[in-house]
Amino acid sequence: MIINESALEKYHIAQINIAQMKGTDINDPVMLDFVSQLDEINSLADQSNGFIWRLQSGAGNAVSINPFNDNRVLVNFSVWRTVEDLEYFVYHSLHKNLLRDRRKWFEKMENAYYALWYTPAGKIP
Repeated sequence: MIINESALEKYHIAQINIAQMKGTDINDPVMLDFVSQLDEINSLADQSNGFIWRLQSGAGNAVSINPFNDNRVLVNFSVWRTVEDLEYFVYHSLHKNLLRDRRKWFEKMENAYYALWYTPAGKIP
């Protein structure tokens, strides 16, 4: 889908991704290194150019949110001003280290595990 410049002011990009942990739940020792980085990465996202919103509980992250009724599944859901802003955060900030090491903590997904879509500016999907 191609969106012209004036439309970019009216829409933002939403993203959701899921991951299945290798541990039995977020407190499993195999997840310790991942969990130890969450606050720093979430803070970085919050301060990143183009960041608008992310799903989080009162603890400041989404690890306790369990929409699949499966303690091994984590959900990440956020809204960004542009695809480029999201791309920069994911692939060019410290977040890239989590991607590099993800096989330590997460199973390889066999099916689709992320989605991006345009959402009206000012609306949280």
